[in-house]
Amino acid sequence: MFRFFLSLSFLIITLGCSEVSKNLPISNFKVCEPLKLFEPTHSKVTYDGLFIFSEDRLDYFYNISKNSWTCEKPKLKIVNIFNSRSTLILFNTIQEKKNAIYAMNETEITMGDMLDFKSFTTKKCTSQGLSYFFEIASNENEKIYGCQLTPNISSAIMWKQTSQKPLIDVAYISLYQPFIDKIFNDN
Repeated sequence: MFRFFLSLSFLIITLGCSEVSKNLPISNFKVCEPLKLFEPTHSKVTYDGLFIFSEDRLDYFYNISKNSWTCEKPKLKIVNIFNSRSTLILFNTIQEKKNAIYAMNETEITMGDMLDFKSFTTKKCTSQGLSYFFEIASNENEKIYGCQLTPNISSAIMWKQTSQKPLIDVAYISLYQPFIDKIFNDN
């Protein structure tokens, strides 16, 4: 019994005096881009074009102006919130990189008789947080408007009406699909 305690004491003293772990330097490196297993459940977008993708307590930020992931937290107000289906469309489009982001989509929408074309497009854009509205010079038989989150980005939803018909041509890149889905659901 005495031997057992002596051996145990020797072992404890030896382990206590030896260096068991090495001190590793702590890195200040932050992971700003989501890991492969990240599956966002909802997302938001701010006035300055920062998309916030969230899953439980994890948030990742995508800056549309710079077309890159960032660790910088949003500073401006949230202008739109997307459900899980729309979030996955946005997230997958961004993850597939530029080819998917800049794939052009076109569709047509019917404008009601109650509004003129400019009022109609302005209302649809601002309802989705696309507050930067502009007009493109065109011939006298057509009007073209565009709207986007901020003037600092190189993409927009484009609206064209020819000969004052109630049918409107809408062109947009894939990144704007969730905005278009909400616009059509409003219509």
